[in-house]
This record gives sequence, C-alpha cells and structure tokens, in this order.
Amino acid sequence: MGFLCVLVYHLFTGATGEESGWHGFLFPYLMEKYGCIKSSIYVGIIWGLWHIPLCLISGYTGIDLLFYIVQFMICTIAWSIVMDILYFWNRNLLIVTTFHFMVNFLLSFFHGNDLVFQDSLCKLHKMNA
Repeated sequence: MGFLCVLVYHLFTGATGEESGWHGFLFPYLMEKYGCIKSSIYVGIIWGLWHIPLCLISGYTGIDLLFYIVQFMICTIAWSIVMDILYFWNRNLLIVTTFHFMVNFLLSFFHGNDLVFQDSLCKLHKMNA
C-alpha cells in the first residue's frame, strides 16, 4: 500500500507540473537565445531557486543550510543539463517528466523524501568537520 501511495503522490506533484513550465516553455524560450548548454544551466539555476523554500524547511541552519543549498543547486543544474539534452534530442516532454518523476519517486524510498542525496552529503560533511 505504501508503494502505491508514494506512486500516486509523485504522479501529481513535482515533475508533472514543473516540467511543462521548465521544458515546455522556459527551455525552448532560452534555447533560441543561448543554445542548449547555457539554457540548461540557466534552467537548472532557476529550478534550484524555485526549490529554495523546500531547502529552508529542511531543518538545517547556518553553514549547514548554505552547504545544503549549494549541493541542491549543483544537483538541479546537473539534472537540468541531462534532461535538457534528452529534450533537445527528442522534443518530448514525456521523457523529461518521466526522468524527473523517477528521480523523485526512487529517492523517496531511500530516506522518505526526495532530498536524500543532499541530506546524506550534509551528514557526511558534519562527520568530517
């Protein structure tokens, strides 16, 4: 039952709505002016900034919060480049929406949220500090 709930939750949040904006509108608009890679980086930055409120409720404060935000921005830029290349080759929103959905969906099984990668890096940083 838990698997089904997580599946339905992720079908109707995050990727489904975001990708119509990021790749259905923003990426094609920016690509006309800046090309694929620059546009991908810009989309990744905007996508990361879009999620800053999510980072602010992560429970981190001070330098840990800054570290968390920087890691999140690096991930969104990297994922954006991969997704934009996929979109550039195929011009198919279903492909990038599925990629985004699978990232959110699969990561939710590791730690209960889709920010597990950044959370793990922050914990690793604390252990090494």
